[in-house]
Amino acid sequence: MLIRATKTLACLLCLQAQPLSLLQADTSRKITQFEIGPELSHYTYEEPGVMKISGMMVGISGAVTRRAPQGIGVVDFLRIEAEAARGSVDYSSKDGTIKDIDDTIIEARALLGKEVYSSEKSVVTLSSGFGYRQLHDNGGGRVTSGGSNPSYDRESNYSFIPVVLELSSLNSHGWGIGGKVEYDYFLTGMQESELTDANNEGYTYSDDLENRQHDGYGLHVSLKATKKFHACSLFIEPFLRYWKINSSDWDTIEQYNHGVLETKAYVEPNNHTTQYGLKVALLF
Repeated sequence: MLIRATKTLACLLCLQAQPLSLLQADTSRKITQFEIGPELSHYTYEEPGVMKISGMMVGISGAVTRRAPQGIGVVDFLRIEAEAARGSVDYSSKDGTIKDIDDTIIEARALLGKEVYSSEKSVVTLSSGFGYRQLHDNGGGRVTSGGSNPSYDRESNYSFIPVVLELSSLNSHGWGIGGKVEYDYFLTGMQESELTDANNEGYTYSDDLENRQHDGYGLHVSLKATKKFHACSLFIEPFLRYWKINSSDWDTIEQYNHGVLETKAYVEPNNHTTQYGLKVALLF
């Protein structure tokens, strides 16, 4: 379904790049532009057959774009993006459930871009750079509804290379349409599981887990409707973000199982994350 949506949006981008009588490029684009606004989304993280976390997230995003008036080699602009979201999510597994866990997501990108198509009708840009994503799951000190599985804090850290294809256009009445397709090439990740949060009379862990991740990818797609005013523009952007990460390296720790010392190895299983929502922002 996600791949089909990505192909559909890519086709729309190509179609919109063709001459349309009602569209014209925004010739008053500033050298430096800022955008900021809130976003609302639904977030789901799942390890198939193991566990699932889902809930609503509320966040804020911002960006600054700096354009080179004459271009610098193959680079036409530099763009810095950042977003942060927080929400209350629910955990479920075969051991039970935990309600209202506090989750936070922080993501940032630095992009260098080029206008690959430009006319009086529309502009298409291609950009790439470096991205970083962190998710913190604050479940430490909680116990599942079954009463047998103490929870712990978890933190995911991803670094990746984003490749972004984006369309923007504006008609004579100040209304614009556009969209974006992004592929994220996964570089490396670190999953930190603070197992010592779960120490109890039955189990005592010697250390926290650190599982290195190497394989995966991300996909982001969005559509954008823009209204240009005298001093700024307002846009509404529904989006879909997806991550697929393969099993991690193993990490070994010692633990006491009801007084018996054991050495055990743990792995972060295959997992995928889906986040969809709506962003509203001012561009000035």
